[in-house]
Amino acid sequence: MEHPFIGGWWHAADTETAAEELAESVTGLGLEPLPIERLAEILAAIGDQFDEEELRRHQIGLAARHANIQLARLGRPERV
Repeated sequence: MEHPFIGGWWHAADTETAAEELAESVTGLGLEPLPIERLAEILAAIGDQFDEEELRRHQIGLAARHANIQLARLGRPERV
């Protein structure tokens, strides 16, 4: 089974660019991206717990979880 990859690069503190880059990978799978408002809300809640690289990985994880929920609801076998 293929596992699509969420790609791109952005400065983790730049929520708008992060949302755009993450959305590109998710919409490429025919799914709705994680709303920027939700991404900003989650990032505000975690504060400064992570360095730049860790925060970017966390953002990717959020987008992947969001995509996987949609894939499961659609009955599609692939996971991100």
